[in-house]
Amino acid sequence: MRYLGFLVFLALTLGACNQAGRSPRFTLTVDFAGSGAGTVTVSPLSQSRKGPFQVPVDQGVSLTLTASPDSGSRFIGWQGDCSGTGPCRLTMDADKQVTANFQALASGQLTVYGPGDFVGKSLTISLPHLKTGEYLAVIPVFGSQSTTIDHVTISLNPQNVQPASLPRTARIQATGPRVPSDLPVVRASRDYVRRARALGAGVRPQAFGKCPGPYTVGSTQCSFWVISDRSTSPPTQVQISATVQRVSQHAVWFIEDGLSGDDVLSAAELDALVTKFESGIVGAVTGAFGNFQDFDSNGKIFVVLSPVVGQGGLFGYVYSADLYPDGTVSGVHSNEGDIFYATTPGPAMSTYRWPRGDFLGYVLPGTMAHELKHLIATGYRVSQNLPLEEPWAEEPSAEVSRELAGYGTVHGQILDRAKDALAAPENFRVVYAGRPASLAAERAMYGFNFLLFWRIHEQAPAGFWKAWVQSGQTGVANLEARTKKAFPDLMVDWALTLLFDETGLLSGYEYTGQNLRDARWQKLGYHPLATVSGLSLRSMAFYLGRGTGADATVTLTADWPGEMRVAVVRFNGPLPY
Repeated sequence: MRYLGFLVFLALTLGACNQAGRSPRFTLTVDFAGSGAGTVTVSPLSQSRKGPFQVPVDQGVSLTLTASPDSGSRFIGWQGDCSGTGPCRLTMDADKQVTANFQALASGQLTVYGPGDFVGKSLTISLPHLKTGEYLAVIPVFGSQSTTIDHVTISLNPQNVQPASLPRTARIQATGPRVPSDLPVVRASRDYVRRARALGAGVRPQAFGKCPGPYTVGSTQCSFWVISDRSTSPPTQVQISATVQRVSQHAVWFIEDGLSGDDVLSAAELDALVTKFESGIVGAVTGAFGNFQDFDSNGKIFVVLSPVVGQGGLFGYVYSADLYPDGTVSGVHSNEGDIFYATTPGPAMSTYRWPRGDFLGYVLPGTMAHELKHLIATGYRVSQNLPLEEPWAEEPSAEVSRELAGYGTVHGQILDRAKDALAAPENFRVVYAGRPASLAAERAMYGFNFLLFWRIHEQAPAGFWKAWVQSGQTGVANLEARTKKAFPDLMVDWALTLLFDETGLLSGYEYTGQNLRDARWQKLGYHPLATVSGLSLRSMAFYLGRGTGADATVTLTADWPGEMRVAVVRFNGPLPY
């Protein structure tokens, strides 16, 4: 036993001596960033890698790191424990981390730069051999659309680039009378659900008692609380009585009692509206977004037509309060069922100057497609206790349903709502934390954002919209999860499509179901590539220049470089518009 104890003591002593003789080891971490590619070599360790790596190094060892860009890239500097563009020299007295930034050279057609290509707040775009007459598009994009800041402030300084001579872009005149927005009710619906859930209220399909069947044309009469003023919070409601006038496959059609003049629908007009709904709208919208939830367990939607809706500043709306029992939230009435509301022709004709035939022929059917999508999405998320979608995304997706049903761009309504933002996209955001501050921005939330969502729609796989509606996520996160793409990349793809659609100048950036060069669309506003100082960029801007036969550069500075993407395209112009 004494001999064994001695051996243990000897082993421990020798181990301690060996540990005492060994230098501590630290870790060198090398990361890569930017749009380009290259190699980092570490001497004297004989490490040479083209991607991130870690290596243990003894204390006190001096290292030299050199960066070698691949063909078509350039090295723009170190970050972390080294800076500048020269060799990085380190003494390993602690763990060390460095990042090598490689930037792609803008050659060929398209290069996209990201936050890793900025040095500090500046991005220098190198344009080797920019030929005389070769065209150049520089497209700064506020890609993240972060709602913590209103805009990114940018400046541009081109060298050896001639500003392109651009046509004067005229504003397209409105294609028809104004269409009011249902955005206040969308926001009120979100607020109602928030308040109801805070009270612990849940919902389930049930036979509500407010308007039970059977539903007999001309005799079944019910009372409904209808929004008469959308501007208050919550919206003001008044009670009306309405009688069943039609029962179709998917809907029970109520019209307010006692109407006169322009508000009266003839039997032929009502039949035509019902036919449009059943033969086209229902299939187009439910085929993409899914079915309504049938909260009232009667197998049908209630469609309530009343001039109060139009007098209250709406053509149609869906209100989440109707999916809960009446009295759930104090001060807000529920009509207890799957319901959407629409105006009769009188307010549309008198207040908004719509011809009766146009209003009944496509404005009201388009409104019904839009509101049916809201009913489907709101109903599903309420039934599953999921958050309601953010309005900046919910509204243009409802415009997608209008387009799918055939009542969108063909009639000019979406085009009219997009025109202000297309003329000056740098002035308009896409993502809003709250309600847009101006009427033009609110209109753009429908029309301009529709163009983003339609681009996503054309590239999305089958089942995309149903999965989007039924997701537990909202806003940017929902789009990223459903498309498997980062939102800044979606913004860049869309910006390139806005500029190059129907030009044949950049492959892959075309709408298939829209033609932005159609004379009905507002021409995209773009600018000569010259010195720009202090531009407030809210989404994207387009700058065009031409080569001078020399190597050229464009330096862009941004106060929030981490939010930015910059697309650079060399092409054989000019743009044909």
